[in-house]
Amino acid sequence: MRDKSEKFQMNRTIRKIIFINLFVFLLGANLTAQVVSGDSLALIEIFQSTNGNSWTNNSGWRLIGARVGTWYGVQVNSLTRRVTQLNLQNNNLTGALPTQIGSLTGLQTLNLSGNDLGGTLPGQIGNLTALRNLFLANNPRLGGTLPSSIGNLVNLQYFQIWKTSMSGNIPSGIQFLTSLRSLYLATSDFDGPLPAGLGGMKSLTDLGLGGNNYTGSIPAEIGQMSSLQSLSLDNNQLSGPIPKEIGQLGSTLTRFDVSNNLLSDKLPVEIFNLPNVTYFSVENNDLIGEIPPETANLSSVITLSFHNNHFTNMADLGGMTTLQYTHVSKNNLDFGDIEPNMDIPGGFWYSQQDTIGLPINRVVNPGQTVTFFTNAGGTQTSYQWKKDGSNFGSARSTGTLQFSPVKIEDAGVYTCDITNTLATALTLQRHPITLQVEYSPRQLDSLALVDLYNQMDGANWTLKTNWLSTTQKINNWYRVSVSSSTGRVTAISLNQNNLTGVLPKAIGDLDQLENLYLGLNNISGGLPAEMANLTSLRELWINQNDLDQAIPAAICTLPALERLRLEYNKIPGPIPDNIGSLSALWDLSLAENQMTGSLPSSLMQLSNLTNLWISHNQFSGQVPENFGDLNKIKYLYLDNNNFEGPIPGSMAAMTALEELVLEYNQFSGDVPATLTGLTSVKNINFQHNQLVGLPDLSLLASTLDNLYANDNRFTFEDIEPNLGAAGTSFIYWPQAEVSAPVDTIISQG
Repeated sequence: MRDKSEKFQMNRTIRKIIFINLFVFLLGANLTAQVVSGDSLALIEIFQSTNGNSWTNNSGWRLIGARVGTWYGVQVNSLTRRVTQLNLQNNNLTGALPTQIGSLTGLQTLNLSGNDLGGTLPGQIGNLTALRNLFLANNPRLGGTLPSSIGNLVNLQYFQIWKTSMSGNIPSGIQFLTSLRSLYLATSDFDGPLPAGLGGMKSLTDLGLGGNNYTGSIPAEIGQMSSLQSLSLDNNQLSGPIPKEIGQLGSTLTRFDVSNNLLSDKLPVEIFNLPNVTYFSVENNDLIGEIPPETANLSSVITLSFHNNHFTNMADLGGMTTLQYTHVSKNNLDFGDIEPNMDIPGGFWYSQQDTIGLPINRVVNPGQTVTFFTNAGGTQTSYQWKKDGSNFGSARSTGTLQFSPVKIEDAGVYTCDITNTLATALTLQRHPITLQVEYSPRQLDSLALVDLYNQMDGANWTLKTNWLSTTQKINNWYRVSVSSSTGRVTAISLNQNNLTGVLPKAIGDLDQLENLYLGLNNISGGLPAEMANLTSLRELWINQNDLDQAIPAAICTLPALERLRLEYNKIPGPIPDNIGSLSALWDLSLAENQMTGSLPSSLMQLSNLTNLWISHNQFSGQVPENFGDLNKIKYLYLDNNNFEGPIPGSMAAMTALEELVLEYNQFSGDVPATLTGLTSVKNINFQHNQLVGLPDLSLLASTLDNLYANDNRFTFEDIEPNLGAAGTSFIYWPQAEVSAPVDTIISQG
């Protein structure tokens, strides 16, 4: 394949050489007489490089003996015998321009616009110093950058390169093209800053640099271009303010277009000193401030666009009689700006405008007077407020929205549709007002106490001094404690006070509550999940009531809880799996309920636990082997459940243990010998299990007061060593039978 390609290229080159030699030979002196040979060879190279055989019109170019001056698009000076014009516009030229184009040094006009040229613009273009007109527009595949040699074309008057793929900066040498009258480097990929040297081009009448990626600021030096009639810098990434020096262009400028950039700041009033401008556009920028009265100085303007900026005021421009098109939509204008301009001649586009006002998020307490103001200007303006998207009341002539007093049900998101009978094409909208009506923490405390009183039959409490009093502070209500610094409720102590009913959800609003004592009452139902909000709660006592619902997992998220006392209720269900999250807990009492299930593994995470009382429930399964991780336990009551399996040997790590009560379960196997290390224990109760081996616990005689081992399967081998524990009350009988009875038959012989 490679050999074939190389052979093809070689044949093509040979054919090209033969063609050129044959061409020159056949034309001979006739060609030489009409054009210098360097020009003819350059033209032939252009023909070959741009696929001349496929040109739309190539008449004369392929005709043997035809004079060069008769070739399509070519003009020759008969005196100098130089090619002066090459105009192949819209002629289907493809490929790249050859470097030999630089040999056409007599060329004054080069027009290759509207073709499909690719490649780059050769640097040899700078050799064409006689060139006055250079047109390369509408060649989308023409790429590369402008060669610096462009600065050599000192006679150039018209230079147009647009709708190409060319990129890069404008060469600084362009400032030397002082004869230039028209410069269009547009709709391509040119980038970088605009050179300040543009200001030295005093002959330039048209400057078109739109549709590129130029960055940086607009050079103030442009104001020195004293002949400029058209300035188009649109659709770039120019930033910063518009220089006031633009106003120095005075009566010569007829077109000013800096739209679709990133220009910012206020409009300098000087730029309106352009009395002959007919097209003026600053649309689609980030300009701020006002559309000033000086705009009226544009006394010839036909098209005027301030669209899509951030203008906040607009002068009355109704006297500008030449206007045919005025566009001010997508700004921050209101009806005070629009109404006076409704008589602008021609088309006046003012709809849409940005949302007016500022977003507001207000949190207030019920009972306050709350007022919001919105002013959209104008004399014929109507305001229709909306709450959560629906009309709120009827339309009104002022933008005042007042709540006196504000109520809980007034909470919502308020917007406003604003219309005007003179400017009917525009509906202004206000930024939303989010109104939150919430009780203050102290109010919430009061309301929570009121709910507690009402839902727990407060009228029949044993003692209720000052409860619900409107003249007494809540710290004077019976058994309610309040922080002197915050005024928040910190403790409620209503033990044995005939509270009846279900705990209200509002109790969760007492988020500074530290102690809640409601024991020995008639409370039923369950613990509200809202109690998870009581993040300061340290002690919760609702013992000896009628609670009959499972403990919610939310209760086990209270970070400060130290004591949870729920004994003597009717609570069903398991211990929550997340019980281990109560990292501060040291006292857990769930005794005398109807709880079921096994001990959750997270229970062993309660590293501060000293009291575990879960007697008289229906817990089952084995006690986890790592139960000894609760090494701060002093009082352990697992009795009267359905626990089974061995007593964990890890319990030997509970060196602070004083009370160990395991009676009335189904524990089996040997009592671990490691329990002889419980040197602080005072009472051990193993009775009514299925244990079969008892270690010598007389070693604990110095602290052990009581040892209950009856109703197991211990033998004398287990009992005898423990009889010598002086000072210890040792209950070891009765025991279950250790083996089945044996019937013995004696035969007499």
